[in-house]
Amino acid sequence: MSIWAVCKQVLFICIAILISWVGVHVVAIFGLFFAAAIPILYLFFTPAIPCFWCRITGATHKGHHGLIDAGLMLVATAVAISLVYLEARILSYVGFPPTPKTVSFVIPAHNQYKLGEVFPMKIEVSGAKQPVNAVQADLGFDPGKLEVVSITTDESFAKLFVQKEFSNTLGYARLTGGLPNPGFSGEVGTFGTVYFRGKVAGLAEVTFLPTSMVLANDGRGTNVLKDFATASYLITPEKVSAAEQQMEESLVNAKTPVLGTETQAQMTFYDDAPPAAFAEDKGTVLGTTTTTVPSQDDPLSWLGSLDLSIVKFWQSVGSALLSLFSPQ
Repeated sequence: MSIWAVCKQVLFICIAILISWVGVHVVAIFGLFFAAAIPILYLFFTPAIPCFWCRITGATHKGHHGLIDAGLMLVATAVAISLVYLEARILSYVGFPPTPKTVSFVIPAHNQYKLGEVFPMKIEVSGAKQPVNAVQADLGFDPGKLEVVSITTDESFAKLFVQKEFSNTLGYARLTGGLPNPGFSGEVGTFGTVYFRGKVAGLAEVTFLPTSMVLANDGRGTNVLKDFATASYLITPEKVSAAEQQMEESLVNAKTPVLGTETQAQMTFYDDAPPAAFAEDKGTVLGTTTTTVPSQDDPLSWLGSLDLSIVKFWQSVGSALLSLFSPQ
């Protein structure tokens, strides 16, 4: 067989596969409507419209063949939807479409405190378009300017915590936890609170490190964290009074601190040396800023999106029919 003949065969197979793929998806979307329209079209346009049953069996067309053809179209639709569902499961297993990065860490806007004052930095998760079941919040700070007093999780949506650590020598803090299926799906949820104390007057920064993660409950554990927030706190020269300090410490202790002493042995945020301490002034505006994570969406992700859209459409149709015909 010549090379040209082989190329023609390959081209024919590719075109056949493409047409079949398009046909399956078209039938999966519109097959039910085609099935409903066939008897009506046969009623008004026979013999202009070909009869599938007559072509299969060679019989002479009769009026009830329209109902038979509608049944054949329903069977073809069921097969097409099953194939699309199977394709969607396979694509989901291999990572198509990728779960979009939509989650952010939210930091409260309160950002001015007295020297020596203990202040909370509540860590909140927002923007979860899909349930999440694991969060790792890694914080970096200048240990010459700030120190962690405690980490609390009293108000957290997470049920299980595997790491609650900080190091006032290295300037790191980590809180890792999660919850069982189906996970957290609220608009905004509190994950934990880190209590800091200002050690020197000036501008102090707390940054979510690139090792921070928010994992989606999508069967693949996709990290859906889209940015890393940085909070800038102004520590004023005015010192906190002894009474204020005592009241603050009693409030923090009432929150059941996770760790009473700093730890260093388990801190493994970086493979290389930790970053240098923050400079006195980097031109950072007081408040919070974010650094967006580069998008890594695959250009072929539309394949999985199309299948998921078809599957969700028929799931919604099925749910609507069940609610319509179910006894009240």
